[in-house]
Amino acid sequence: MVEHSQPSALAPRHEYNGYATSGKITRTCGNDGHAWNHRYLDQKTVVHRQSVF
Repeated sequence: MVEHSQPSALAPRHEYNGYATSGKITRTCGNDGHAWNHRYLDQKTVVHRQSVF
């Protein structure tokens, strides 16, 4: 998991499907109570937002 943060701003944490340079984000969790699941298809990427709380 990798986190990017700035004071008083959204701090997303990313989960990857592998530790190689070819790894892709599978889930992003924000400190605002939301999460996004990422699904990679041949022609597009589908991102589904859900509330954590």
